[in-house]
Amino acid sequence: MAMQPRRRFNTLCVAVALACGSFSSTWLVPPRSSCVSRAAEGTAGTAAVEGADESLLPELLDLAADGGSALEERLEEVFAQVSPDDLASLRMKVADPQAADHLAAQRLGDAIQMAMTRRLTDAKNVLEELIQEADGDVNLKIRKMLKSVESPLPILMVLQLNIGEAQASADGERLQVLMHISTVMQEELEKKSSRVRGMLNKLLRIEDENIRNNILRDQLTPVEVAGAPGGTPLMAAMVPPDRLAPAIASLVQEVDRQMVAVLGPDDEGRYETMDRIRQVAKQARLIIGEVYGQGLMDTFSADLTPAFHTLMSYKARNRPDAGATATEEVSEAKNAGDD
Repeated sequence: MAMQPRRRFNTLCVAVALACGSFSSTWLVPPRSSCVSRAAEGTAGTAAVEGADESLLPELLDLAADGGSALEERLEEVFAQVSPDDLASLRMKVADPQAADHLAAQRLGDAIQMAMTRRLTDAKNVLEELIQEADGDVNLKIRKMLKSVESPLPILMVLQLNIGEAQASADGERLQVLMHISTVMQEELEKKSSRVRGMLNKLLRIEDENIRNNILRDQLTPVEVAGAPGGTPLMAAMVPPDRLAPAIASLVQEVDRQMVAVLGPDDEGRYETMDRIRQVAKQARLIIGEVYGQGLMDTFSADLTPAFHTLMSYKARNRPDAGATATEEVSEAKNAGDD
């Protein structure tokens, strides 16, 4: 079954962030429609460049209040450094007509949107060039392109929108080219990530549960890597459980922070994305139990319980029997959540 557009986009955001090695180097923009101009509507978002902790919002609001071209010029310089926290604060100011800097916040929001629209337009042009040159060494062209862009997300956004259009119009030839470009881009991005992030990236873009199970089992199962003195084999897993749990917990935390900043705290996309990560965690937990036993499985669950507390509380509130007890919530979270 084809992934729904919103779910496909949210999963894409997570996968790109993982492939880039950190959520602090990617953009997240809420999905809108199948054309570039409408995809750029609404609130656009950027994330902070790694290591940039100081908020840019006060400076940008001052420039917005002053008017003129200084805001647009400065925003072009620091666009990739606007953090999710900046965006969350900006959303609140835009939504509050009584805020002292409400008008400046509106101007800044419009400027951010225009900056993202330009990047989406550029991404559309880049994608069309790749399509036109698909008969050549498209892999080399993609590698060069990825080295030259601020972030791959605008191009991947446009790519996903075009894939959806090709599917809707039954344009098999164009769809084949687009899917090839998408696959090559994902593979190139995965090369930049650590082994555990690369695995999570792959898992989050695979719909087939059986394939995800096979990948998890292959990566989590210890294999002989060397012979120790005395002939005792040395066994190790490609992705040890004690590395996977903190990677998933960190991912959930960053996804939640990003989604709240861009989509707001009540948007279903926030919880859909966390739940997709939870499904991977549930599968990993069962395989860890099969391979390592109950003890490590329980440790893995305990390490992830705090990470999924927000999601499980949301699920409890939205059950038909909304009076689920705290004990039930904790039990579900320990099992990486059961519906």
